[in-house]
Amino acid sequence: MISVTSEIGNLRKIIIHSPDDGIEMVTPDKAVEYLYEDIVYLDKMRKEHTVFKKVLEAFVGAENVLDIQNLIAEVCEIEKVRIEIIDAISKLEKKSELKTFLSKLSPKNLAYTCITGILKSNKKVLFSPISNYIFCRDIGVVVHNYLLITQAMKKARSRESLLSWYVYHYSKVFELVQRNDWFIKLSENTNDLVENIGHNENELSIEGGDVMTFGGDYLLIGCSERTSRYAFDKVKEIVFHRKTIKYVVMVEIPKDRYCMHLDTIFTRISKDECVVFAPLILEKGKLLIKKFEKGIAEPKVYESLKDLLLEINPNMKFIACGDGKSPYQEREQWTDGCNLFAIKSGVAVTYDRNKVTTQTIQKYGYKVIKAEQLLAKFKTKELTPENVEKTLILIPSNELSRARGGTHCLTFPILRD
Repeated sequence: MISVTSEIGNLRKIIIHSPDDGIEMVTPDKAVEYLYEDIVYLDKMRKEHTVFKKVLEAFVGAENVLDIQNLIAEVCEIEKVRIEIIDAISKLEKKSELKTFLSKLSPKNLAYTCITGILKSNKKVLFSPISNYIFCRDIGVVVHNYLLITQAMKKARSRESLLSWYVYHYSKVFELVQRNDWFIKLSENTNDLVENIGHNENELSIEGGDVMTFGGDYLLIGCSERTSRYAFDKVKEIVFHRKTIKYVVMVEIPKDRYCMHLDTIFTRISKDECVVFAPLILEKGKLLIKKFEKGIAEPKVYESLKDLLLEINPNMKFIACGDGKSPYQEREQWTDGCNLFAIKSGVAVTYDRNKVTTQTIQKYGYKVIKAEQLLAKFKTKELTPENVEKTLILIPSNELSRARGGTHCLTFPILRD
């Protein structure tokens, strides 16, 4: 079962990806090509991500925190799928000789190689890594009980789209959504994916960081550096046809690196609270916002995203990243101060390095606790996940933040209350 009707419903099941060996393939001369700003320290990044994973597991159970690499290994157990994946990747990478190496691998090792580009047995490099797969938010979005199969804009993420497509169609996790009418997809098959990915960047791309199910009736989609207007129009058409959502909102954001996705400038952390980058969200005239309704010819235009959100919820409060003051708001937005992940309404996980933002959230009545301390309290039964309320959980983030994605980016929820 999959179902997500808001960003703040109690989390029940989620897909993530632990930092893999491919990240160590990122070199200074390849960093920009692989969408990295810097060379991260993988061992430290893994430790930070493990803390995050343990927090998720404490709230929803380890069996409900799924790693995409394990799901790829699962579908590679199916001989037909295994052959198709090998053929598709060989075609995508334009290396027919890959088939010989890949066909000899076990399902587990094939999944490893598909992600890292490395043969585990001898560390031979076959092709480039997909070092952004840790940011699972972008590979798919559950909209109510539909699965929107996204399509990456940058060529560096093309193999993510391909591998995820097979997971959605063949993994047991998605077996209840196997019927085509449960999918919202831009490509009908993997041949389309291989042909489109990396060659159609300005026309047909949509990434999960730009898509938010904001309460039952609203779907917000950012038209950004990574999500095209053409893709927005296609998704809007499908969603209205399925009668899933009443309103589809286009939020056109600057095509700049600092705000590559909608979730880099705001995220919702409770029924009545969002954390926002004030210069873009609160000020009028900074974003183009249009609300579309099925059967209504002309969309309604808003002067600011704040105006739209207040129409949805008149009680909405806007917590400014960096307290809305320079240089803190700019510095902390860059290190994902607006990119928080709500485990349930009023309980959110964020990076520990954004200190001014944390202090600002405290002013709204939130308790703040480091993840390690919270886990220790769970262990001693001093606290239970059920009685954690109005709390901001801080995870270590020196290396994770350097990869340019926050806790919202690291997560792909597939089931919420």
